[in-house]
Formats: sequence, structure tokens, C-alpha cells
Amino acid sequence: GSYTNTSNMLIGLAPQYTFKQEDLNLGIGFNGQLENNGKSNAHLYPKIDFSYSFADNSLKLYATFTGETVKNTFKTISAENPFIEPQILGLANTNNKKDFYAGLKGSLSNTMSFNLRAGYKDIANMPFYMGYSIGDIPQNNFIVNYDTFQVINAHLELCYQQSENLRIILSGDYNHYKVTTQQYAWYKPNESIGLSFVDNIDKFTIKGDVFFLSDREANPGFMFIMNAPTSVDLKPIVDVNIGVEYHYTKALSFFINLNNIVNSQYQIWYEYPV
Repeated sequence: GSYTNTSNMLIGLAPQYTFKQEDLNLGIGFNGQLENNGKSNAHLYPKIDFSYSFADNSLKLYATFTGETVKNTFKTISAENPFIEPQILGLANTNNKKDFYAGLKGSLSNTMSFNLRAGYKDIANMPFYMGYSIGDIPQNNFIVNYDTFQVINAHLELCYQQSENLRIILSGDYNHYKVTTQQYAWYKPNESIGLSFVDNIDKFTIKGDVFFLSDREANPGFMFIMNAPTSVDLKPIVDVNIGVEYHYTKALSFFINLNNIVNSQYQIWYEYPV
């Protein structure tokens, strides 16, 4: 196959002034970036960080408003989706035009803490993955389509910490997506839930996690096949993993990890079952 050399340079400067007074922290600045990806573009984003502690420092109200340009390369794209087709991969940098979130975190007791957050992102050139066909023959790999993308996110995290031995974290996210030209926000779940724990017992470390992802829409890319579906609903994912590590010395340890121990059958990418 033939490949094309590309040049993609990104230079950034992010000065910020921080003001602190008792329980109040306020940072004001900007994030300036110069992008050269075939043509030159300059981006300027505000950068505002705010936090305020109260209730004897057991609660903290916080908010951040910023933006940035993220460089996309074959390495970053293939790290997310290893089944990408490199010969027809068009690279464009992702422009996070607006990134705002605000939340409240703190302690419920000596062992329980929480983090409740809501956020909004407005993104240009968000990469989405779709299958493709040559004629009527599916190629079973993926190409990238870019789209304007907005997401509203709600996040809740509960943490139980017993001294330094036992730590349990329960987290959940709800996302509402809006895309401009795509039929769906491909491969993006609306809901996700995770439960993880780490327990240190003498020389043993036991860890495990359970995670759930709601169903996701996949674009099979059957553009030239009569009566072929334009989208496929991938069923929800439930996965359970556990691991044990034995610390023989400070420099030597032995471990075993068991992944997907319930033998859950699912697809992260369409037509690629785990």
C-alpha cells in the first residue's frame, strides 16, 4: 500500500494567575495554542478554576472552564481502536472548544467520601469509527469520520476507605450526546457503572473490579449493500476481573490476574468479540 507523510505541530502556552484567600481558590488565565496541520490555526481558550471549601473543610465546591486542541496521530487513534485501516486514515486534530464542569465533593464520615459532578463539552473534529466496504465486500476494519460533538455528563463517585488496607470505589456516569452529521455517537455508551476494590492483607494485595456499559450503536459501514443495516445495536457489557499479588520482597512480587471471569460474551468493536 501507499502511505502519505504528514506534518502536525502543536505549540501551547497556558499562563494562569492564582488567587487564594482562606477557603477560596481562584485561577484565571488562558490556554493559547498554535496548530500547523497542513494549514496554520491559532486557538485561544479561557482557563478558569474555582474551588471553595466549607463545613470545616469537609465539603468543597469546585468548577473549571477551559478548552484545548488535542493532536490526533496514528498512534493515538490506533491505541483507542487497534483495528483502524491506516491507508485511508485522515488525521485532524480535535478541538475541545468548551469544557466546563462543576461539582461538590467531600466526606460523609471518617471512612466515606463522595464526588458529585456535572459537565458539558463542545467538541469539533471528534473522531468516530465506522466499518467500511470495498464494493459489497466488508473489510472488517475501521475508518474515521469526524463530527461536531456535544456531551452533557453527570458523574457520581462514592469511596470507602478503611485505613490503608481496604479501599472500595463505586462510580457511575450518565451521558447525553448530540452529533451533527452522524446518525449516532458511535460506540459511546449513555450509562456506565464501575465498582472496584483493593485490599492489602499482610504480603498480599487483592484487587478486583466490575464494570457495566450500556448498549452502544455501531456503524457497520455497509454503504453499498442492498437492505444492509445502517446501525447495529451492541448489547450491554458486564465484565468482572480479579487479581492477587504476593509481595515476596520489596523488589520482587508474584501476581495472577483473571479477566472476564464470568465469560461474558460482548463486542467492544463491531465484529470483534472479546
